Amino acid sequence: MQAPPRKFHEWDAAMKVAVVGTGMFARLTAVPGLALARGAEMSGVFDIDADVARKAANEYGTTCFDSLDALLASKPDLVYLSTPPSSHVALLDAVIAAGRNVLCEKPMCTSAAEVSSALARAEARGLLHAVDHEWRYTSAYRTIRQMVRDGTLGEVRNVSVSVCVNYGVVEGWAPFYANFATLLAESGGVVPQLLSHFCDLFEFMFGGLEASGAALSTMIPHKPRSQTDLTPGFVDAEDSCALTGFLPNGAPAAISATWVAYAPTGVQWTISGSKETVVYRTGGLLNGGKVGLVTAEFTLREVKQLAEYNPEVFGDGGNREYQHGLFAAEIEDIAAALGSGRTRGQFATFADEVAVWRNIECWRASEIRVAASTAA
Repeated sequence: MQAPPRKFHEWDAAMKVAVVGTGMFARLTAVPGLALARGAEMSGVFDIDADVARKAANEYGTTCFDSLDALLASKPDLVYLSTPPSSHVALLDAVIAAGRNVLCEKPMCTSAAEVSSALARAEARGLLHAVDHEWRYTSAYRTIRQMVRDGTLGEVRNVSVSVCVNYGVVEGWAPFYANFATLLAESGGVVPQLLSHFCDLFEFMFGGLEASGAALSTMIPHKPRSQTDLTPGFVDAEDSCALTGFLPNGAPAAISATWVAYAPTGVQWTISGSKETVVYRTGGLLNGGKVGLVTAEFTLREVKQLAEYNPEVFGDGGNREYQHGLFAAEIEDIAAALGSGRTRGQFATFADEVAVWRNIECWRASEIRVAASTAA
């Protein structure tokens, strides 16, 4: 007879989360968020860089495993993969074979076929599978989703998104270098590395997106190889783009993005409906944004966001600290699902990521042009 599920959501038993990969994102965003999540605790870490793993384990008072096999043998309730995308297929194979529930960092893989394969294996084992699209827990996006669903906007007729950030020109950030974030073979580029979040938000808020065309450019094709090797290396993934697609009802959608802006302006959404138009502007990617509703009388009023879905802001309230709260909300959602015997929640699943990657592959079928002014 199967034992009853552990009731993580009642906070009487902590969901044990093991972390594979303790690089920059894990250290700065995911692990601090995990530490804040109710009903969950970090049960151990593993990284191929033993020194980095030991440092993370010491900082958070958890076990440092010397191998992936040892980590899996400890039977965590959830394994969080925070490694470069090219490593995910082998890691997912091992985690799923061990019968462990999994939360995988995005980009999840390098193709829709790889995601589909992982989905089939996880489903066959009855496992919870999730992708770290933590922006689903942002108050503004959940508010917009509700406005679409309850008919406040009427029929959605057009959606446009502008993303203007500086990740690729700030020393110390992964897109500043010639590495997994900027190389096509490693699932690099602004589309899979950043816009996969936005593609998932189309799934979350509007029920889907069907890619139709793209203009892709590499405006800075030569970047330092690493923080310690400043020798220029050629990068072939796009850093700027204009993407188009259609919503399930046939409405057109457009995403314009760059992560090599020296003067970033953040994100702006404009969602036009048959009744109202919603505008969401941020100074950063997430926090500090306001949702405005343009009425038929051409007036703009601020919309009160769903407070119950607004993660607590930690630290100084900056973008990084806000993301800690989002990751914590995602972990708590997963804990609630497992605690009630479910494999679904508000979180994005591998099935959602299949849709994301089908769009990425459609857009990536377009030629990526190298800026003439900087081409070698």
